[in-house]
Amino acid sequence: MKNFIQLIALLGFLISCGEETITQSTVSEEYNASSLEEYSLSTCSQFTFRKPPVDILYVVDNTGSTLSGSFDSIKSEIKNTVSTLSSDFDYHIYVAPLKPSSSDSISGYPVIISDTDSVPSIASLNQVNVNNLSMFAEATGNNTEYGFERVQNLINSNRSNGIFRDEANTIIVMISNGDDTESYKTINGQLVYDSSAFDQIKTEMTTLKSNLSASSFRFISLVPFSACNSGWKEGVHYKKMSEYLYNLQSFSDSSTKDRLDLCGGNYSSLFNAINSSIQAIIEGHKYDHWPISYASSETSIESSDITVTKINADG
Repeated sequence: MKNFIQLIALLGFLISCGEETITQSTVSEEYNASSLEEYSLSTCSQFTFRKPPVDILYVVDNTGSTLSGSFDSIKSEIKNTVSTLSSDFDYHIYVAPLKPSSSDSISGYPVIISDTDSVPSIASLNQVNVNNLSMFAEATGNNTEYGFERVQNLINSNRSNGIFRDEANTIIVMISNGDDTESYKTINGQLVYDSSAFDQIKTEMTTLKSNLSASSFRFISLVPFSACNSGWKEGVHYKKMSEYLYNLQSFSDSSTKDRLDLCGGNYSSLFNAINSSIQAIIEGHKYDHWPISYASSETSIESSDITVTKINADG
């Protein structure tokens, strides 16, 4: 009996110790959370894009008594072109006469550049502010006008200095009250169209486009559609070239296929059409980069980790 009482007492003691052991907190009630880590996700509305490169060559007829009286108007409208381009494009605009003088440098005509870092050496160029654009002297006129040859020489001679760039949108604006005469031949004292000569010029212009790897290549002719003034003649071959290059690239933005009639004399209206064509050649932007995340400096996102899918909204 005594042993039984001792056993009961021992069990009671153990139970009281168990209660104390179980109810006593054995884990610290304090907890320090790690610092919050913040990250941001940049959406499409915050993208950056590479401005599309646009290289424009204005070739202005300066032969004899042709357009000399309109030089101020032409200069004013070229200024408006720059305003139209605004900051949306990375542009180079080169303004050259159709007929060079003996003292001219083919690389020395005025150039307007939106970003001086886009050329190898701005100091080597005749860079001008659009408000300081000056026109060239009137040349002594004759009946020879090699406009297409002049275009090719101007572009090819100004590639190494960066004025005319590879993979740019190249736009040639020919302003003349005559026509290219290289595509004519004389038979019995009369000038007649030489189709083989013109086919050769088309090949040369197409080759120039290929050599530039041009994103687009336009030849906009601002020429008479008839002999509307004394000494003027229809710019048949210039118009043919505009239409040929337009159709070659399957453009559909110009109802005139880049051919504009100089006979109207309304330069503002004519240049509005030119500026609209310049704007229309750009259909979208290319992205230099698209931010994904700034989660952590220790986070590494490889290009192979990213898949970008374009979904056609039209289905």
